[in-house]
Amino acid sequence: MRVFRLIIIIFIMMNFLKLELLAEEGYGGYAGAFLRMGLGARPKALGGAYTAVAEGSYAGYYNPGAFSRNDYKELTLSYSALSLDRSFNYVGLVIPITPRTGSGEKPLKAGIHLGWINAGVDNIDGRDSNGRHYATFSNSENAFSFGFAVQPHELVSVGFCAKILYNRMPEITKENEALTSKGLGFDIGVLIHPIQPLTVGILVKDLRSKYTWNTESVYERGTTTYNNFLQVLRIGAAYRLLQDRLLLTTDFEDNKKQEPKFHFGVEFIPFENIYLRAGMNHLEPAFGFGYLYKLWKFQTVLDYAYISDEVSPSGEHVVSWSFRL
Repeated sequence: MRVFRLIIIIFIMMNFLKLELLAEEGYGGYAGAFLRMGLGARPKALGGAYTAVAEGSYAGYYNPGAFSRNDYKELTLSYSALSLDRSFNYVGLVIPITPRTGSGEKPLKAGIHLGWINAGVDNIDGRDSNGRHYATFSNSENAFSFGFAVQPHELVSVGFCAKILYNRMPEITKENEALTSKGLGFDIGVLIHPIQPLTVGILVKDLRSKYTWNTESVYERGTTTYNNFLQVLRIGAAYRLLQDRLLLTTDFEDNKKQEPKFHFGVEFIPFENIYLRAGMNHLEPAFGFGYLYKLWKFQTVLDYAYISDEVSPSGEHVVSWSFRL
């Protein structure tokens, strides 16, 4: 009870501080913002504090070093209901593998990851220099990821993800065709397990990630423009209590262009297969729950999260469905 009282007090204090400490900058304003929004109902309900947890298919996004610790295959589907005609979807797969080792050596634990993140917006109002409506546009951004992780020591896991980036704006060129941009980026993650209840995660995100645009098909004097993504550093810690029924987790996030962000999350298992979650995503409250059940031969997890948003007219609803083999 003391632990829960402390958690409640912390959340109340942070809500009061929110009035004075709201960041001037969110995740937008720079290229690749959709890769800094966070994804998945469980991580989002924990306020995005997932770098040191990074279990299952979400590891490809939050910490590539973590999916070498998976003992099962997992497929995750995630959908986010956003305001302002925006969409955000994710499909991720993680598969454990055992690389061959020399005779008499203990096999290494390893894993591979495949993922697809899609973000888009419709009904963009196009107007001419006189303010008259002349077209309706849309935009979609995609990141196709492949990752590999290995556990060289029982206390340390290391992994990386390569991402193919693809941005598309249909019907915008002089020939009414799509304007597209491609890019390539990398994430590197480390997961450390120094003592039984504690894990520490480190993530360097979007190394060399950028869009390359050629606007010759749009303007008479088009140019080639490079939009570099923000390189993000995340450091997190997670601690488990009450025989793993209580999880406390926190993240620190920083880049060279925006203010540092802090993330906090709590997960409690009051009954078998029922998960209750709450978090603060940089002073924005988040809540959610999860239910683990059997579906045919699959062990499945259905998760939901609600995240408050100071910028948009309404909050974000996230539903995720994971299948384990």
